[in-house]
Order: sequence, then structure tokens, then C-alpha cells
Amino acid sequence: MYINASVLGLICTYRKSGSISCAEFRGESISNSEGYRLKAAKTYIDVNQKRIVSDSARLAAAAADLIGVDYSYGETIIAL
Repeated sequence: MYINASVLGLICTYRKSGSISCAEFRGESISNSEGYRLKAAKTYIDVNQKRIVSDSARLAAAAADLIGVDYSYGETIIAL
């Protein structure tokens, strides 16, 4: 089950050209390049193996917070 970064707290505003003009993650201002990285990162819940998997430790932590799972920050694979 894939999770979109915007569901986890990524908010981006865009220029007419389509590039990011401002990015924020869970209320914290982040760089535009970090916004692109979070937007491109794949985050999903592997239902069969009961774990959260992400390309981004930030998104994995946000997903764990969302469903109430304990984790160590920095992990990109979190057991449920």
C-alpha cells in the first residue's frame, strides 16, 4: 500500500513553470530540493511482511507516527 508524501505532511507551492517555489514538511520549512526528494521518495506499507518501507527516513518516521508504531529515527524499514 503506497503512501503519498502529501498525506504524511509534505506541502509544496509551485511556480507557473511547475518547479517548487516553497516546500514545507509537517510544519517545518524545508529546501526546495528536499521537497523534490520527499515527493519522489517511495513510501509504502508492506502488508505481507508487516513493515513500513521508504526511500526517506523522514517519511518512514511520519508514516510510523501516523499509525502509532514505535521506531528509531533514521530507519527506512520499520516493523509493525
